[in-house]
Amino acid sequence: MNASGDIVSLLDSGKDFKATPSNERLGRELFEAGEVEFLARDGSGITARVGGGTKRTVEFERNGETLSWRCNCRKAQTHFCKHAVAVAFALRATEGESRELGRTKESGFEMGVRRTYDITPEEVWKLLVSARGNELITGRKEVLEGDGPGASWNDGKGTAYEVTTFSPGSHLRMRFRLASSPKSSILQIRVLRASGRRATISIHQEGLADSDARAKMLGRWKAVHERIARIVAERNDGKDAQAGQ
Repeated sequence: MNASGDIVSLLDSGKDFKATPSNERLGRELFEAGEVEFLARDGSGITARVGGGTKRTVEFERNGETLSWRCNCRKAQTHFCKHAVAVAFALRATEGESRELGRTKESGFEMGVRRTYDITPEEVWKLLVSARGNELITGRKEVLEGDGPGASWNDGKGTAYEVTTFSPGSHLRMRFRLASSPKSSILQIRVLRASGRRATISIHQEGLADSDARAKMLGRWKAVHERIARIVAERNDGKDAQAGQ
């Protein structure tokens, strides 16, 4: 077995994979955003670079039946940081384990995708709850700001939404059910402050029925991010044009 396979077998054993639920989710999002780049592999270990803001270097090395790791994001390394988790998912994918990517013991399948924009968190939130932003996310051409917990609607194409948490400027949580799905999943959208007056939009969905549903939702939310990116680019181009007048 090669170094990657050896390390994956230790990760899958569970004894050397220790991460908080938050770091596991964040690491999965980094991996799915394509932020992992392998730099070197040898007989016993691998080195990778992880982006998503400040680039970090992660090293995994097998020592007999144990796994050691390092990341330059921290000193204490009792539990995997999000960068180490991202590399772990990338290793599993390269070893043919991507079929079960995103499967959890507690909530079925889940996915997450995030992107950072050149716009402030306040401006991002204003966009998301506007009629234009709400249409992007839920297909409903109405302002979302007044919809608190309990608000529900159908997008006209069979997808049902019900708001369960609405925290202005921070996050939105709702039940999400496709017409073809026997049960609802949980959709969470968070606005996070990034460096340099920028903002990150994190979209996470859990309780998905299977890997096909997960792949479908991953594609859906990546497309939403692309559309948001175009809106933000148009907005920033307009600001630059005004500043140059």
